[in-house]
Amino acid sequence: MRKLGWLLVLCASFVYAEEKTPQQLFVDARAAYDKKDFAAYLQTMDALTKLRPGHPIVLFNHAGALALNDKAAESVAELDRLARMQIAMDLSDHDLDSLRARDDFHAVEKSMSELRKQRISTSSVAFRIPHKDLITESIVYDAKTRSFFISAVHKRKILRRDARGKLHDFITDGIWGANGLGIDDKRRILYASSSAYDSVEGFVATQGNQAALFAFNADTGALLAKYDAPKGTFCDDLTVAPDGTVYVSDSTGSVLRLQPDAKELDTFVAKGAMRSPQGSAFGNGALYVADYGGAIWSVDPKTATVTRVQEPTDLAMIGIDGLEYHDGTLIGIQNGIEPARVVRFWLDGNRITRSQILEMNHPMMSEPTIGVVVGSDFYFLAASQNRTVVANEVEKLHDAVVLKIHL
Repeated sequence: MRKLGWLLVLCASFVYAEEKTPQQLFVDARAAYDKKDFAAYLQTMDALTKLRPGHPIVLFNHAGALALNDKAAESVAELDRLARMQIAMDLSDHDLDSLRARDDFHAVEKSMSELRKQRISTSSVAFRIPHKDLITESIVYDAKTRSFFISAVHKRKILRRDARGKLHDFITDGIWGANGLGIDDKRRILYASSSAYDSVEGFVATQGNQAALFAFNADTGALLAKYDAPKGTFCDDLTVAPDGTVYVSDSTGSVLRLQPDAKELDTFVAKGAMRSPQGSAFGNGALYVADYGGAIWSVDPKTATVTRVQEPTDLAMIGIDGLEYHDGTLIGIQNGIEPARVVRFWLDGNRITRSQILEMNHPMMSEPTIGVVVGSDFYFLAASQNRTVVANEVEKLHDAVVLKIHL
């Protein structure tokens, strides 16, 4: 039952046509489980699974509910479905103890163990960043100077890698953890979202709840403006639209906006439509936003109307951090499931028709985050190492690396 607690975060809060929302069903399931009323627990998980048929955490806990109700074959079938979705779960959960003598359960164990080692790779090393504790978060490309900008959360700075491959600190003062990056080529503005939190070097609790969007001169690094975010928001990834509008994901649930020549951020999408907005991308006239809880949303830039991009029921959408648009497809970096991966999604209108894993189990991948499309290549930060840095496990750290996939 350990993973059921994540549902409070992962289940989107929008209302379905059914009588109860996923959030309400989660509460009911939790209550039944705590009372050891496993029949009621299974009944509730049956209903929740119908609403979220492709959600790995829902499926995993549904398997546990089946096992607790002596429905061993059905439980193993649910776990096997997860394995076929190329998702590895921790099968040591005690809810599954009744399955451990079964050959079909052993087969699932073997499949998931192999998944953790199965390498799918289409990438090459683009360049290395000779620092081990940056917690790299975002990367953007400046076509004018043929340079890459890379944000570092832990070291609270932005680095620049020029056309000759020389790397140097570009922004080091005045920001907290440097999260999302975006560039306005026409006005030569480098935007950076920044928040104060415990992954940031030198963070103290009194700095909490501070977040802002910063605008820098893309050529000199000079600070042009700072736009404070509303209290209680967390500035995460950002996207600069072709007209210069900046969209900032607030991972607590909203999307903020800075319109061209505006003096302050406004709320573009209010809390309630999305659970945890992360990476975003502009394409085909829409703003696409990855919801870490298990969805990609299409947002109309004129009306702020939010529409879920429909996905196949056998496609896991949780844990998408980075998101990019390219030639009618979306490229997502999923670091919220195991194994972490880079996936390409083909779009037909507002529907995903097929997907392909481009990268999985690369030996240099350790919490990949954000990428950027340059021409026909996708460059992405493969090793943020956030958990390792926060845990101060120095012996496990390695240089940050950018991998490149030809699209």
